[in-house]
Amino acid sequence: METSGVIGVCRSSVALNRMEKERKKGTYSKQYVALVHGHLSGDSRIDTPLVRVKCPDLV
Repeated sequence: METSGVIGVCRSSVALNRMEKERKKGTYSKQYVALVHGHLSGDSRIDTPLVRVKCPDLV
């Protein structure tokens, strides 16, 4: 089964209400976080496109 989309997690009802309002207004944005091995010097940006991995053991 393939899925795609955004997963939102809120730790409080206040945060949930704010996220719902932002979603309805369309004023939220996506942010991807990468787990890297090694060290990055200063602020960095990765411009490599995301690829789909066909491995059922990876999430």
